[in-house]
Amino acid sequence: WDETTQVQDVSSPVAAGRQESFTIHDLELETPYFFALKTADDLSNWSTISNVAGATTVALAQLTHSMRRVGAREGCWSPNGNYLVFRADYTDQYSQELYRMPAYGGEPTRLSDESRGALRPAWIPGGNQLSFITQGFGVNELRVVDPTPGSTSFYLMHHDGYKIIDYSWSPDGNQIVYAAYDPDQNQWEQRKVYLVSLSGGTPEVLLSDDWLPVWVDWSPLGDQISFTSEQSGNSDIWVISATGENPTQLTINLADDTHPAWSPDGDQIAFSSTRSGSYDIWVMSATGENPTRLTFDENAEVAPRWSPDGKAISYTGAVQSGPSWRYDIWVLHLE
Repeated sequence: WDETTQVQDVSSPVAAGRQESFTIHDLELETPYFFALKTADDLSNWSTISNVAGATTVALAQLTHSMRRVGAREGCWSPNGNYLVFRADYTDQYSQELYRMPAYGGEPTRLSDESRGALRPAWIPGGNQLSFITQGFGVNELRVVDPTPGSTSFYLMHHDGYKIIDYSWSPDGNQIVYAAYDPDQNQWEQRKVYLVSLSGGTPEVLLSDDWLPVWVDWSPLGDQISFTSEQSGNSDIWVISATGENPTQLTINLADDTHPAWSPDGDQIAFSSTRSGSYDIWVMSATGENPTRLTFDENAEVAPRWSPDGKAISYTGAVQSGPSWRYDIWVLHLE
């Protein structure tokens, strides 16, 4: 006992016979640890050592364990990094709702109750609200909801005659960049990227359908927007200034590179790529240098999202189950 390391700020034990739990941070990855507890009364009389619990920390953890066909997708971190919000079909395979779950695992809590489902959850910068896309007949719209069970969502915006596929907030929360298409046309041939101010005005075309753009993400500094383009015949990752200038191609290969996501400090971009055969999570510098593979299996991993402190990446993992796929949220701890 004298050679152990004391954990600071542990609360006093509860009464005998009751369950209790503690959260210990800043442990080393993939390292075995053993935990025990001793207490002292007001006279400094110490108890015997409690039962010793052992565990080995892991770098990769499966956060959800879905049983339905669609499962859980598109995890996004809360601003404090304590939990993730994602969409899932836990109650109805034909309708996907928003759920919240602690970042280190636990029971999911349902947040939304949308008859048209909820897609692409994202935190609105500078606040404590979520935005998401609802699926409609002919038109999709963006809505906003509080991250608490039973909250009622309210309308934010839509694009007349178009369906919104994906979107990203400017760091100051004043603008939205989004990809949309005419549902009367083929979305993979007619989609465009638009920029709109929440103060009003007509959406500006940032990228025309010549680019075949999708999967946009605004840089943390606000000066660039990353996106996926199929202009070259396969999916590659590009960046463009927030004013629509200086498009720059970051990935150049025969594989599909998609779902770019900026790191919180703006120095790196995580993305999904088939350059290893199946979709895996990779990371590269913000200028496209030093691509590094992070996941290594035959399943498909897409839609990476960084934790606010940059120490972890969540992603959607897809496992083939018969003729269809089952999706779950995974978390990869980088340090």
